[in-house]
Amino acid sequence: SGTAVVNFGADVPTNLAASIVLLDSAALDTQLKTLDGNAVTFALEGGALIGRDSTGGLVLTITLTTAVTGPTSGDVTYGYSAVLAQPVKHTTAGSEDTITLTGVSFDVTDSDGDHAQGSFNVAIVDDVPSLDVAKGDDAGLVLQTQDADTIGAAVQDTAASSAAFGGVFTLSPTPGADGAAAPSLGYALG
Repeated sequence: SGTAVVNFGADVPTNLAASIVLLDSAALDTQLKTLDGNAVTFALEGGALIGRDSTGGLVLTITLTTAVTGPTSGDVTYGYSAVLAQPVKHTTAGSEDTITLTGVSFDVTDSDGDHAQGSFNVAIVDDVPSLDVAKGDDAGLVLQTQDADTIGAAVQDTAASSAAFGGVFTLSPTPGADGAAAPSLGYALG
């Protein structure tokens, strides 16, 4: 998601949302590739700019979402959304990097009917998976390895103790752009 600001001067359109349309540009085609190496090509579909792979599979949808006046007099700020439907190939696999789709073009029309064109870029961040481990309720969990006979004595305690910790912790995995792997959690006393 992002914004593009257009200054219309004294000719700010009355219907802000109707004053902008996305354009299809051949310059967008092949900037992105799927994980299989298929080029992504773009076309307008119902006012949205749609990127598809060579099999017709949806890869990226760019839509205009909002239009508001400002931040200064004569300006209109247009919001857009970019939704990735499948992973795209990045330069360095396994690391966080960004690939940029450059030159997403649009056409605006002012209150006098004059047209102008502009463009914005869409950054696609290849996020690395993360994992959060949260401590839950540990009430009722007791692990005690000393007893009254060995405290302070020169006797080695060889008793074994155990407890179930599985219900105390939870995993909250966040997959990266390349999909989810099955997380696992192990417990050890040290």
